[in-house]
Amino acid sequence: MDNFLKWFNFSIEPIPEYKAAKDGTFVKYGADNNYNERLIELFDRSTFHNAILLGKADFIAGSGIDYNKDLPAKELAILEKFINEPNKFQTLHDIIRNDAINLVLYGGVAHKVNWWIGQNGFNLYDQDFGLVRKDSAETKLYTRDTWKGISKPDKDTQDFAPFNPENRKGQQLNYNYIKRPGKKYYPAPEYLSAMEAIVVDYLFTNFHKNNIENGFASGTFIELPYGEDWDAETKRKFEAKMKSKSTGTDKAGGLLLSFLNAQMTQRTQITPMQPNNLDKQFTIIDGIMQQRIFTGHRITSPMLFGIKEAGQLGGRNEVLDAYELFHSTYVSPRQQYIERILNEYAKALGVSEAGLKIKKSQPIGLDNMLLSEKGLISKEFTQKYIA
Repeated sequence: MDNFLKWFNFSIEPIPEYKAAKDGTFVKYGADNNYNERLIELFDRSTFHNAILLGKADFIAGSGIDYNKDLPAKELAILEKFINEPNKFQTLHDIIRNDAINLVLYGGVAHKVNWWIGQNGFNLYDQDFGLVRKDSAETKLYTRDTWKGISKPDKDTQDFAPFNPENRKGQQLNYNYIKRPGKKYYPAPEYLSAMEAIVVDYLFTNFHKNNIENGFASGTFIELPYGEDWDAETKRKFEAKMKSKSTGTDKAGGLLLSFLNAQMTQRTQITPMQPNNLDKQFTIIDGIMQQRIFTGHRITSPMLFGIKEAGQLGGRNEVLDAYELFHSTYVSPRQQYIERILNEYAKALGVSEAGLKIKKSQPIGLDNMLLSEKGLISKEFTQKYIA
């Protein structure tokens, strides 16, 4: 029976550890030095997590950039050039949008600074925060397209000195993150406490997807009145053929086969192992996981992200009140975090009081809500529009 019965151990989502590699230079970002890809996987696969992260990033990025327009003409020209063309491919607001995604996904932002020859200025580029590693002395930073299994520099690794306006040479990397107790070298995602709920969100969906693909023939125990005297290879081929006909690639719809002596039983017995009322269990667990995801993300009003309970829309004033609270407690502090970094760049360019500030955006659908409240369009249309 050891060849046919398997025991699966369930595990919790690991909390990342950041340790210097014994055989190399880098401080590992997670056990396999590849924690960023796990965070991207969760971002891509969980519906609610994805919607919240993108919504947070949109709110943080805002609707544009404001700045001090009362500067001397020379400084104003430098500042406006920096805002409109920090590099030949992007505007400063383009960089801010990427910063916002990095900040909500990883907990930090990173930029490449290319000093000009002559040392009077630089080009600024956004950098994928998850692809940066540092040495244990925190005197050098490294980037690479993928880090899994890498513990020391190789030909695909690029190294940088940390950003330093007092040493205006070559390429530098400005690496900033929001500190978390117990994490020295890298940040932990702010939604760390909701990670298991995020995993359950996409695993439950995947489970039901595969059950649908398999015609809901899931979790079945089949007792066959033959095959007890087959050799191991014959049993393996038979089992593989049965599974290929009735199960999906991700284990939903699995089969457990038992080969019996024909003298013991004369008929095939099929026993479903799927729990009763699985649809109700899914609804209950799905609701619990949603709430845990919202709590882990510090979300009190899911309607700000196009997520609302069935049949409920919320009035315009309700949405505005929820947004003002969320903006003051979450969005504004992170905008200020990015603004401080940008104003440091402006100062390095010779602009002393740049006053760079991200313009506040508004929640989606407010105009439609106003029209709905006046009876000019239906609530149903407004719900679909916002979603």
